[in-house]
Amino acid sequence: VFKRMFIISHGGSTTLANFQECNALVRQTEIPASITDSLSPRLSNTERLRRLLGYALSSSNTATSITSSFFNVKRRGIRSILGKSETNKFHVLRALYERHWIEEWAEVLGSAILIRNAIKSEVTCKIFFSQILKVNDVTFPSDDNLFALQIETPSRALKILFENKSARDEFRDVVSTERTISNARNAQIESLPKGCQCTKWNCEQRILLNCSAASPPTEQGPLETVAMCLQLIVKIRDGKQRDPLEIYSFFTSIATLKTADVSILTEKSRVAFFLNLYHTMVIHAFLALGYPSTGFKFYSFFNKVSYEVCGDIFSLTELEHCIIRARMASPSAFLSRFILPSSTYNIALTNADFRINFALNCGSISNPKHIFVYCPEDLDDQLNAASRMFLQKVSVNSRGVVELPKVCQWFRSDFSSLGIASDKKMVLMLEPYLSEEATESLSLLRKRGFIFDRIEVKFLQYCFDCASPRLWQSTSEQFTIL
Repeated sequence: VFKRMFIISHGGSTTLANFQECNALVRQTEIPASITDSLSPRLSNTERLRRLLGYALSSSNTATSITSSFFNVKRRGIRSILGKSETNKFHVLRALYERHWIEEWAEVLGSAILIRNAIKSEVTCKIFFSQILKVNDVTFPSDDNLFALQIETPSRALKILFENKSARDEFRDVVSTERTISNARNAQIESLPKGCQCTKWNCEQRILLNCSAASPPTEQGPLETVAMCLQLIVKIRDGKQRDPLEIYSFFTSIATLKTADVSILTEKSRVAFFLNLYHTMVIHAFLALGYPSTGFKFYSFFNKVSYEVCGDIFSLTELEHCIIRARMASPSAFLSRFILPSSTYNIALTNADFRINFALNCGSISNPKHIFVYCPEDLDDQLNAASRMFLQKVSVNSRGVVELPKVCQWFRSDFSSLGIASDKKMVLMLEPYLSEEATESLSLLRKRGFIFDRIEVKFLQYCFDCASPRLWQSTSEQFTIL
């Protein structure tokens, strides 16, 4: 049976404490409300305890009791495996996510590194030597008695902790030798990961996609980083042959957004940031997981696909409805009330803008084929252009019947400051964004003396078939064309 343990580096020594001991220490410590309130409600119980334990240890003069030395609780199965005469097998802890580890054993075999389950010996992770870009020592600032390596491929980083320095060095030497041999073989094509197991968050129903190691800190802000990531994932998708360095750059860059601070950005900058992030997630998810095949799977897909950003976690649905559209209307569709989450985020946008309905592109073929890389300087022009693109298929007939996209029905209240918008009000609000043909039809109705109170709106059917959106190679001059 696996036990949850905490490796504690405190007072210059490394100790191993069990869950109950750590919980008791936290309960004995008076922790300010400002600390507990700052923690995301989506954190797992283990991660929440780990963070509170850090505060308790830093504010307590009481030494923690040592229950056992590090790596002194080997499984009987691991002891049996490692006790055999075979070489190239190592007892390790594998990082599930950042500071969360699981006890397993590693084997260097043939052309790959295999990480196996401690009990059943099932392969939990496999990395081909031909995929490896870097193998680096991992240092722990608070403790130089922990010996770990980080193995980086284009799309992921495997971090493993060893029993001692000699085991780490031996593993590194074996891997280095095998990598040299494998360079003569054909490189294995690495598919994009389908998400990672994450014990940091309560995310049993989530698929977390940005779980690689972050690139070294740069002066680039979150707005510039997410814009670069959107362009990179499009380039990766459209490339005839995927460049490992481009994939590596994308995954390490998108991982830096885990700790990004968007609170310092203006509202316009945050709109641009979250729109670019949404489209990056959509394209990334389609590329890694494929397209949802039915309407039901579409909703499930968008509720599961998640990123960790700004110290919190959210799905595509939460990003759209709880952050970007937080101050806008809830969808009118009855089923949506049971599907959409009610999560709250302190990074949510604070202003409503009906044009955002047309800027968000989930990849449905009912939406335009193109998206923008949004920037705060051109945001108004880009939102206007996105609205015109979305409304290009609007038709107006001689009887005053206007056919609008389904999104206008779902979020009808966004087109009025006083409840649900009337047909007339909605058409008049959208008229500046309609095609030349549609606006000419409305002009002809006016010349004929048509009473606009009698105008009738119908809504086009929505198609859940998907296609990954393309980037509009935009300039300010091109916005006027739309």
